Amino acid sequence: MSLRLQLAHLRRSWSPRRSDLASAVVVLAFVFAATLATVAESPRPARIEGLVTGEHRAPLQGATITLTPVDSRPPLAESTNVSGRFTFSQVPPGRYRVDVSYRTRHASSNAPLMFEAGEEYTLDLPLAPTVVGE
Repeated sequence: MSLRLQLAHLRRSWSPRRSDLASAVVVLAFVFAATLATVAESPRPARIEGLVTGEHRAPLQGATITLTPVDSRPPLAESTNVSGRFTFSQVPPGRYRVDVSYRTRHASSNAPLMFEAGEEYTLDLPLAPTVVGE
């Protein structure tokens, strides 16, 4: 058999049938729908922004805000900008302890705060000056 005849035979034997194409389309549609359902079920993250201030409500640049989940997930941390502002844009829903530190000052939330899926929160965090001798 010549090479030309072999290629023609291969093309005929490899050409997809309509039933094969229809099956492939059904499978792809099922996979696409399953992917969409999984994405729809996963909770949207919360967004948390705020301001850290010091004495006389002056903004504190470089303060560190740490969100520590009450479960075993790792903590999230952000620093304040020149205006004392911070933003956490991708916080998984859950209960978190909030800690703020700036140089020798430190403050923590007494009880964990609950952040719900897809919600936006504003935290204004005043940080009292350290008294000498404490």
